[in-house]
Amino acid sequence: MKPFACIAASVAVVLFILGCSEKGKEASKTNDKGTMAGLSENAVFLRVNGQSFTKHDYLVTSSLFDKMHRMRAGDPLTGPNPKAERATELRCEYVVSEIKRRALMAQFAKENKVTASEANVKKAEELFLNVVGRSKKKIEEVIAEYGQEDGARLAEYLKGDAVDLTLREHFDPSNTLHITDADIMVVSNRIQQSIAIAAESNKVEKALLNTAILAIKNGMPFADAARKYSLLPDEGTEWEDFDSDDLADIKELGQWVKTAKVGDISGVLELDDGFSVVKLIAYEKEGDDEPKSPVWLADQQKEEDDDDPPEETWTMVRICRKAWDPFEPMTRKEIFDALTKARSREIQKKIGDAIMSKAVIEWPHGTNLFNVVVGKKKPAPAPAK
Repeated sequence: MKPFACIAASVAVVLFILGCSEKGKEASKTNDKGTMAGLSENAVFLRVNGQSFTKHDYLVTSSLFDKMHRMRAGDPLTGPNPKAERATELRCEYVVSEIKRRALMAQFAKENKVTASEANVKKAEELFLNVVGRSKKKIEEVIAEYGQEDGARLAEYLKGDAVDLTLREHFDPSNTLHITDADIMVVSNRIQQSIAIAAESNKVEKALLNTAILAIKNGMPFADAARKYSLLPDEGTEWEDFDSDDLADIKELGQWVKTAKVGDISGVLELDDGFSVVKLIAYEKEGDDEPKSPVWLADQQKEEDDDDPPEETWTMVRICRKAWDPFEPMTRKEIFDALTKARSREIQKKIGDAIMSKAVIEWPHGTNLFNVVVGKKKPAPAPAK
């Protein structure tokens, strides 16, 4: 469905109104009276707040989306389209959802006396032309390519896209889309505070680990130091066995073990899951337990010369502490964009709640118009004796 969703000039203002489980009243949700294939063209298959849509409306809308898809793929709009039937089957639920969504948005806009601004009409048309690869053509020329009925429907859809854009920009009683310098400063200060707090907290965590290292040097058993200083005390006696592939993904630990000997204790290492002090308690190389005969040594040298070196295993224990992650630094533009997206989502929810609180969706012929439930097969008769 994604290629067709991209045709719209804006992201759906209310994404959740595409479904059938919102706050509004929806009739005949589980009733299966018939299928789209069995309806006549003038049969009403959907009512949105009393506005009726017939099978003919569905077919025209489906044809419109098919032409959008073919134009976007560079296929001719006339002539046979072997993928059309399958594509229609895949799009059927999306087509119905778009009919329902656009009807709700148009009704809501009319009720609130919201009309598309000229700027958004132009924006909707330009985006559509770019999506279908006709950016150098005039919108009137492309609409003409669709034919009379589909062209008229396309023009209406583009107006609907423009209304969606206008609603998103202007239907906001609290004016929350207006991002001020003060808003940006609040976020910027929080980021700086986060960075400072993380730096101070990590300083404390490293100091605890350095205290543990000093205690071990003064004779405290490693396991006892882990019980006293580690967030995961058990890892002071049993942590993990690593091979070369494992350590390749843990850069700082891998670099340390290259020069470490059994019994060595690391300094404070920053690993993916925090800070750690590590002790190497065992190392094994493939073939270490075999007799060191001249033949074995020759084979071992040959293996080391091959692309696939002998396997190595390092067994380690550790004392670990949490590493505090600060917010990433953000530019003024990044903060502005993040605030705009967050507040836009709030507005979408407000509009969606307002629309669905009194929406009445009716399905005269049931909701399962495209998914025919096949009855269970009767058991085969028992073989004659």
